[in-house]
Amino acid sequence: MEFDDSVPSQVSQHPVDMNGGQTRQRVRALDLLKSRGMLRQRDFMAEGIGPETLARLVRGAAVVRPARGLYQLPDTQIEAAHMLAEAAVLVPKGVVCLTSRFNIMN
Repeated sequence: MEFDDSVPSQVSQHPVDMNGGQTRQRVRALDLLKSRGMLRQRDFMAEGIGPETLARLVRGAAVVRPARGLYQLPDTQIEAAHMLAEAAVLVPKGVVCLTSRFNIMN
């Protein structure tokens, strides 16, 4: 059996990052959280970031999950306004009653 050396090899001359898509998703997810503070899983999905990437970020402690389907950076400051923002993200069309709002403001 003879091989024709004139045919270029199928192996690329350029290094390929086998996890390039995941790395890009990871960087994009962290950038989104830095700019927005808190996101839902569906927000990540809309940006092309899959649940596997989010799970890896949580396992690696780069991201925390304060509630189901809600993600934020671990160094995010928790204060009353933040809790209100978390509720607003979890229930976008929800209404904050006056008693809850009063407790948050004091």
